Amino acid sequence: MGGGEVPDVVAAVRALWTSWEPDAEIRDEVTHRFIDRDKVHYVDVTGTDSVGQPWSVKGPSIVPRPPQGELPTVTILGDRFHTSDGVAGEVRHITDVIGLLALAAQVSA
Repeated sequence: MGGGEVPDVVAAVRALWTSWEPDAEIRDEVTHRFIDRDKVHYVDVTGTDSVGQPWSVKGPSIVPRPPQGELPTVTILGDRFHTSDGVAGEVRHITDVIGLLALAAQVSA
């Protein structure tokens, strides 16, 4: 990613995460219903990739909303990282996601 498309990608991911309301999953064995269809919403997000080509994400998500709701997002652009809650820092010797999250936790503390 060159950077310009990052907000579009984050918007698409967040739209999918929130396409299921928190109580959409009912798992009713008596009626054999897994979800309340009125609580699962269609999303249609468009954006432009790093070379200017349009893309779209249509949903809802194929899986229920994470128990945490919207998960933290981390983007890396060059030698800098940014998190969804406004934390930013310099990426140094980060080889995996766990290391990046540990660094983000240190920066936000």
